Amino acid sequence: MVITRFSIIFIILVKVFSIHAQQMIWSEPIDNNSRLLYVDILLNDSDYSLIRSREPDLSEKLYIEKYNDTLNLISQTKIVPAKKEGLVVSYFDNNQEFWVFRSVYSLLDGFNILYLEKYTPLSSKPFYFKEVCRSALKNYGDKGDFLITRSEDKKNYLCYYTTVDDNGNDIVNLIMIDYTTKLIYNRTFNQIYQSNASELIQIECDYQQNAYLLYKEPDLLHANSNDFDRYKVAVFQPNENKLYLSMIDSGVHDIVDLYMTIQPQKNVMILGGFFNYKNKPGIGGSVYIRTSLPEAKIEVAAFNFLTDTFRIKALGERQFYINSTLKDYVIRHQIVRSDGSAVLMAERVFTNQQNYTYAGNGSMQTSYRTVYNFNEIVVITTNADGTIQWEQPIRKTQSTVNDGGIYSGFSWIVFSDRILFHFNKYDKGDYIVMEYALLNNGELFEREFLKSDKEDYTLIPSESKQVSASDMLFLVKKDNQKYILKASFPF
Repeated sequence: MVITRFSIIFIILVKVFSIHAQQMIWSEPIDNNSRLLYVDILLNDSDYSLIRSREPDLSEKLYIEKYNDTLNLISQTKIVPAKKEGLVVSYFDNNQEFWVFRSVYSLLDGFNILYLEKYTPLSSKPFYFKEVCRSALKNYGDKGDFLITRSEDKKNYLCYYTTVDDNGNDIVNLIMIDYTTKLIYNRTFNQIYQSNASELIQIECDYQQNAYLLYKEPDLLHANSNDFDRYKVAVFQPNENKLYLSMIDSGVHDIVDLYMTIQPQKNVMILGGFFNYKNKPGIGGSVYIRTSLPEAKIEVAAFNFLTDTFRIKALGERQFYINSTLKDYVIRHQIVRSDGSAVLMAERVFTNQQNYTYAGNGSMQTSYRTVYNFNEIVVITTNADGTIQWEQPIRKTQSTVNDGGIYSGFSWIVFSDRILFHFNKYDKGDYIVMEYALLNNGELFEREFLKSDKEDYTLIPSESKQVSASDMLFLVKKDNQKYILKASFPF
């Protein structure tokens, strides 16, 4: 068999075509003054239920909307919240009910009260409204604030908050309810916080009703503890009524960020992140830590330095010498595969505060603006033994002013053989949505996902979500109108 140059080109084209979208369906324009909050999307066999509101805290003009699989609007129900402030989180449950957790400060007794409201898709008012718990303290950081997470099977809800005892010691409170709102446990712990500067990074729970907490706190053992942090994990196992604590020993490495992923079926926790070398701030790399559960005993701890070649490829040669720290990288997600390897996705995000002077009303005025920068994506795959499988940067530069970066960042959709990334690009007067396909072997393909000579497209990445094994829902601004776009991909 003779393989010609044209055969190779044909094979490449077939490969590229097979990893990109095959079908796109657009909705009718939606209210341009509103947001689609993909807090959660209820997926049925033939329709989607989602939330739309004018306000991020779901306090005004809140709708539950149902769309069929071709994005025709089936029904729209305006709901009236029992409480209009203090949104913590909201979910659709397995029974197609809409749950809203709200934290409300009571002037009467000084408590922060966590309420649960429940709606049916067609109800305008909650059919269920109840206090879940209350906290006597609202202080700095997460002290007194409620945090909620849900197990992957949607059957368990974990509430976390902190209080202070009579001696001024921090107390961690864990409350779990199930999908029927039955109380599973209500526990307090005084041995988790060792310092008032401790900060909760992440909470998770699983189908076995276990709770997982990831903290960071100043490294008091280091001479200059204000510059370095150490991390620890707390695991509560209700079946044994036992709390396990484990410090993450980073040695000479300064961990700047960690992300926790649980594999309860295998009794494994994977921590992925970034570190800087304590004695050489310009040198750093990626972290891979695997611990056994529930003891959180470390089995593998790997600190892999990023090569100069990789960082120059990610940043560009000029920026490589300017940006010598990894503290700007924000972890967006971590995928843990069945073999224990992990794919870490991060983005370099930073803000600049600028002031400027101008003439107005007969005098010089000073004003301020915030510049939001969302730059390159970094994807690192680490083997189960801690060695690097491959590293791949995706170059992008996004800079906006005073908008919170709502149109910046990226969305992603995960398949068994690849990850697709989508983000906005401004190129010579055109607004384009780019797509990058990253294969499991580290190969990278790119194309223009949305582009037209007649229309400008702007993606809102934070309000886009994968809704099935092959489908993604995007919120897209097209010529100042907002649309829902459903894109179907081969899988």
